[in-house]
Amino acid sequence: MARNLFAGPYRERHTALTILYRHDYLLHVTLDRDDPAPAQGSLFGAEPGSTPAKPADGRPVRMRVLITVKAAPNPSEKYGETVCVAGLRLDLDAGGWVRLYPVNFRELDSDGKFRKYDVVSLMARPNPGDPRAESWRPLMDTLKVETHLPPWQRRQRYIDEYVDGTMCGLIEAARERPPARSLAAIRPRKVTGIDIEPHGPWTADEARAALQARFLDEICAPSNDLVFFVGNQQKRPQGFMVLGAFYPPRATRR
Repeated sequence: MARNLFAGPYRERHTALTILYRHDYLLHVTLDRDDPAPAQGSLFGAEPGSTPAKPADGRPVRMRVLITVKAAPNPSEKYGETVCVAGLRLDLDAGGWVRLYPVNFRELDSDGKFRKYDVVSLMARPNPGDPRAESWRPLMDTLKVETHLPPWQRRQRYIDEYVDGTMCGLIEAARERPPARSLAAIRPRKVTGIDIEPHGPWTADEARAALQARFLDEICAPSNDLVFFVGNQQKRPQGFMVLGAFYPPRATRR
């Protein structure tokens, strides 16, 4: 299983994506590659296969970001307990995906704490140690929460513009044209299954059944307009994982 997760079986019939859920289980989502969703161009986002450029001078840049992903906390000897955050830049002159790391979330004051689908403003520098174009180092003392977008339509008006490409296209670009895009929103046409592996202290069958019902039956329900937020790792650029899901009922589409 690990070989498929990191190498990406993009020439096989099924594509496996991984979700790390609260450090307790690994969820492997299986997509049917014989029935892919059509590629969708983006009005404001990067075109499929393109990569935004970081400023060469390394100076901090002010940005407005719609937070779409907050990873589980990860202990770090250098930065303490950190989280990796991803979202969409709302700046008219520099839109696209952005990854903010490190974020020592527990040390933020009350004005700096944020949640998914908050719009925040902050200063950030290009991350010189990460060649991925979306990676920035946030200056956390500059972060301010502007507003929160409730579900679903106010979120969807931004996210729809960045749903483009396919998993096969992302993996192929990472193999052939590194450093290629490392963050994306993908709309699968069909999720054919989910496998759950223990990844921590939970072993109860009831917990496994609850996780499967939550992700496969609720989030990935056919009645939802499912979008996966996906991203890769710096050390494994060809291995994309599910970082989050956006799943409004289909009736909410504009």
